[in-house]
Amino acid sequence: MNSLDILTEINLDDLAASFGWQNSPRLAGTLRRLFRGPARKLLPRCWILTGWSVKKICQQALAICCKVMFKMCAFSVWKIYRILARSWFFPTTPA
Repeated sequence: MNSLDILTEINLDDLAASFGWQNSPRLAGTLRRLFRGPARKLLPRCWILTGWSVKKICQQALAICCKVMFKMCAFSVWKIYRILARSWFFPTTPA
């Protein structure tokens, strides 16, 4: 059994449980035979869509993290520059 078959069986188990027929083998078996074909055809399409959306979300999250990190880094460098520039150009002298 490949992962697609396993996922189809899990979905069919959930379908039988949603009708409350998990303890009735005759009704659950009928439901499984009735929906196995459509579930098998639909599952690869859902799998591709899910994989695509997860990939897009990860790419967008990575881009957002990079932007935030760049802003934080640039702000830190600016703060350090201001502190150093102040001490170089305006040294404190004892009065």
